[in-house]
Amino acid sequence: MASLFAELIRRNVFRAAALYLAVTWLILQVADLVVDAFDASSVIMRVLIVAFTVGFPVFLLLSWFYEFRGARLVKDSDDASAAPRRWSARAANATIAILVILGAGIFFYSQSRTATETVSAETPQPAAPAAASTIAILPLTNISKDPADEYLADGLTEELLNVLTSVPQLRVTARASSFALKGTDMDVRTIGERLGVEHLIEGSVRKDADQLRVSVQLVNASSCHTLWSSTYDRELTDIFEIQKDIAERVSGTLQLSLFSDPVPIIRRTSPDAYSAYLRALYHYRNRSRDGYAAAITELETALELDDQYAPAWSLLSSVHQNQAIIGEVDYVEGHEAARVSIERALAIDSNYAYAISSRAWLAMSYERDFGLAARYFRRALELAPNEPAILGNLGVLARLLGRLDRAIELTNQSITLNPLAPSAFINLTDQLYQARRYTDAIDAASRALQITPGNPNAIVNLSVTRIFMEDPEGALQSIAAVEIPFYGLFVGAMAHFDLGDLPSADAALATLIEEYGDQRATYIAAIYAYRGNKDDAFGWLQRAIDERQRTLAMRTEPLFENLRDDPRWQLVLTQLGLSDQQIANLEI
Repeated sequence: MASLFAELIRRNVFRAAALYLAVTWLILQVADLVVDAFDASSVIMRVLIVAFTVGFPVFLLLSWFYEFRGARLVKDSDDASAAPRRWSARAANATIAILVILGAGIFFYSQSRTATETVSAETPQPAAPAAASTIAILPLTNISKDPADEYLADGLTEELLNVLTSVPQLRVTARASSFALKGTDMDVRTIGERLGVEHLIEGSVRKDADQLRVSVQLVNASSCHTLWSSTYDRELTDIFEIQKDIAERVSGTLQLSLFSDPVPIIRRTSPDAYSAYLRALYHYRNRSRDGYAAAITELETALELDDQYAPAWSLLSSVHQNQAIIGEVDYVEGHEAARVSIERALAIDSNYAYAISSRAWLAMSYERDFGLAARYFRRALELAPNEPAILGNLGVLARLLGRLDRAIELTNQSITLNPLAPSAFINLTDQLYQARRYTDAIDAASRALQITPGNPNAIVNLSVTRIFMEDPEGALQSIAAVEIPFYGLFVGAMAHFDLGDLPSADAALATLIEEYGDQRATYIAAIYAYRGNKDDAFGWLQRAIDERQRTLAMRTEPLFENLRDDPRWQLVLTQLGLSDQQIANLEI
């Protein structure tokens, strides 16, 4: 052993190893700075580390058999009396020392810069998004010969958005906000500022028979610099691989961990089933009676081709539920069909966040099982913590439970991720109104109307809020812009009552009862409660409960303030599952 150690020293193996490590350290320090400065891929660092690791034993073997003499690398002699080495120990030690000093200097420089950046990051910056953490996917442009292929471009955009939402460190702007800018001529920098994101994905889709060309690029919104771009010329059967590759390339470019378990990112099916699903999604987004009917037809086709495709079952559930809400089908029958479909989706894929959220909504709005709804919403958020729809829906549940501060917090989180979604501001308006923050509610409603002028739900919320601000004339003025008769009658029955115009108030209420009594019993009860007619109010509330009609946020709704000192009020809350005892331990 002693002789081996002496031989290693004689052959300068130890010095060679020290030199190798010093050079490796120096190169890695420099590479780290370069990669960081140019926002390059972290793959470079991984390649260098692997290369140096593999090269180390090779270098040691070379140092055993060879030595430097002058400018030549010659084979070492086994004779201990060989000619003295030209590479002296003093020179080798000096070289190592210099390299260590240089490496240490670079190391401490990088550390000081990191510390500076950390301190800066801790300084509050009101509107600046986190670097390499925020992104929006702009609607892909359909450049196919057939305009009817628009569904494919929109569908791929939405599916890619869903895939990237699963990247843990990435905050993805929601569909509603991205699609709100579809067809606009805004430049990249303006879009980034409008959506509050650092990065954008844009591109196009071209379909020709079974051939597909998808062109995408990742752009830094502030600098307008293209960070990555690619064009995929594939068959339609490769559409899922395209989605996967784009997600991997984007994540790699932004130096993010790709996906978090247990979310299965790419849910695959046959090309024909997928095309039918995307067409159904396109029709569903129209939010119309005809759109829902067309969506069901396409989903039936998709499920005939692949009845194990969970997204199709989940979307079918949403269609059934929306048909029930708008009165296109019987309320109970529509919701029961929705429940069957969503249970099928979850039986196939129990980790599908959107299906879990849909199941939670059904439990909350139809079954009135708020404990079940809370559990499903929490699970959905575990799988998709940055999904604005789930955050917003959980905010609705918090409002129903009377936890308005939590509701407002969750809704504001969803707005951060979905800044151009009028529905989020409508929810916020409702929550602020129920918190008796009427001025703030007016501001939120105004923001919704800035995004979608004439939005009926925003106008209704605005009008009811004005009633409680003792401005019935303003309420009537604003509701006049809504063409849906129900809303005008609902607001008019209260505003005319406040103005002392009882004939007009009574006429509006009578028309509501005649035309909408079978669907909107809760709203009729709210009018009676506002007018102080408790018996009629409780009668209509009981009808709503018995017929499983939609109810308002009963614990906090100002319209029911006159009923809260009546013993019957607690019975109503108990029947709805909203008594203090029933919701005391619910976590949201």
